[in-house]
Amino acid sequence: NVYKVTGDDFNSCNVPSNNSLPLVTGNDKINLAAAGNKWYICGFNDHCHQGMKLKITVLDGPAPAPAPNAASTLLPKRPISR
Repeated sequence: NVYKVTGDDFNSCNVPSNNSLPLVTGNDKINLAAAGNKWYICGFNDHCHQGMKLKITVLDGPAPAPAPNAASTLLPKRPISR
């Protein structure tokens, strides 16, 4: 029984009482597309207080590289001499 919780509930091992459905199949998928912190705890007995909890930090993806200037990529930086 894994619950997605807030940071405060994560720190205090507070299982949600708002009818939040736990992840129970063992094959549950979590969307990590948005940057930020995600907190999950085990809601069974005292497992969270014994350390069965997980904090995931999702970072922003790198910014795309700027498109190269076509003219500057086709010409050498200095004239070629022989």
